[in-house]
Amino acid sequence: MMPIRKDVSNWTADVIFENLMIPLNCHKCISSNSYNNRQKNTWEMCNKKSTCHEYEIPITCSIVWHAFTDDTLNAKLYKNMEAYFKNSEFNDVKIRAKNNEEFPAHKIILASNSSVFKQILTTDMKEKKEDCINFLELDADIVKELLYFLYHEKLDKAGDISAILSELVKVADMYCISELKRVCDLSLSNKLSIDNVMSLLKLSETYKLPILQQRALIYIANNINSLCSQEK
Repeated sequence: MMPIRKDVSNWTADVIFENLMIPLNCHKCISSNSYNNRQKNTWEMCNKKSTCHEYEIPITCSIVWHAFTDDTLNAKLYKNMEAYFKNSEFNDVKIRAKNNEEFPAHKIILASNSSVFKQILTTDMKEKKEDCINFLELDADIVKELLYFLYHEKLDKAGDISAILSELVKVADMYCISELKRVCDLSLSNKLSIDNVMSLLKLSETYKLPILQQRALIYIANNINSLCSQEK
């Protein structure tokens, strides 16, 4: 099996190429003209045994890979909110998932993270009257992860499960939760494999996930032979 190659985070390297033989076609040897006299420390003498004029030139190249680093989210802003997660104290709205499973929440938390939630909770809509927002198409696990993120500004179990992350991307896009979408973008980009790279590339294009899209394209380029073999 071919090794799977991934882009590497935080990688830099200085590479020095010394004494490269660069063939130059000249009418006469550079070492004999006045220009070479000004470059004594840079140019070596011409290799007169060669069929053409060759010079040894020291070349230094600095190669820097601007990769993506895992985000460290600021937990301080959400420290006081964590106490109210899974706590019914002061809750004023419910989130209803598939199979009518309900989760207590706080309007201020929902509205501060999503302009769509804010509109739902402040306009004369059914959800405002009933103090309940329905996510009847979503499994309870997805709703739990959504609420966990809104109260903690970080992912819980979803960080290790691509399928849940993909669903959260759709929710984040629909309800304009930009920070959740950004975190899912980064998390998914760290979970690329031969089996999922094509589907995740499509997801990145559909929901405009720039980090995932770039890494998926790099992953495909690095593993094109393995992907072609799998298609067969």
